[in-house]
Parts: sequence; C-alpha cells; structure tokens
Amino acid sequence: MQIETQVNEFIGNLKRLVYETALKAIRSATGAKCQTGTRRQVSARRSTEALTSMTEQLYQAVCERPGESMKAFGQTLQCEPRELFRCMHRLIAQGRVKKAGERQNTRYFPVDAPAKRSREAR
Repeated sequence: MQIETQVNEFIGNLKRLVYETALKAIRSATGAKCQTGTRRQVSARRSTEALTSMTEQLYQAVCERPGESMKAFGQTLQCEPRELFRCMHRLIAQGRVKKAGERQNTRYFPVDAPAKRSREAR
C-alpha cells in the first residue's frame, strides 16, 4: 500500500516536470509566453457604418480600376486584402460587382445598375 502511494506520487511529479519542461522548450523556441488557461484577445467588430463606408470605398475603387485583384484594391485603400472580403461579398450579393477567375487569379468588375439596364431594354 505504501509503495503504491509513493509510485503514484512519483508519477504525478514526473508528469508535472515533463509538462513544465515542454512548456519551457516551447517558450524558448517561439519566444512566446505560453500559459495554460489564457485566451487570445477578441478583436472588436466593425460597426455597420464602418462596413458600409468601406463597401462604398471599395466599390469606387472597383469602378476606377476594373479587373484588378483584391490585393491591388487593398493597396489602393491602404488595408489588408482580407479586410475587404466581406465588403466585396456584399457588393457581389447586391449585384454591383461581378468576379472572374478563381483564388489568387480572381478579378473584379463593376456591373451597370439594374435600373439602367431595364431602361435600356425598353
């Protein structure tokens, strides 16, 4: 009984030591502070007004430079291309922009307003 208690105690200490050693190795390898139980900070969501404003700026950029990639629009608007994807999807859903190509070869083009097309058809 006494031996079993000592063995369990030894195993517990050994597990703790292995865990701490692994944590130190990760810290030294990445230069990061690895702490258990910590969560990353959640970034603030953009407001509806900010999204609408960015969407309009993006639409103007597409009209000025049709056929460009998302990377080019990001450089034009001085932001990361990943910040523009939600706005671009809105424009596509609204029918204001169409896309051609796939993945990094995707290009974006403005579409005439539906009101203009219906008047021209008459």
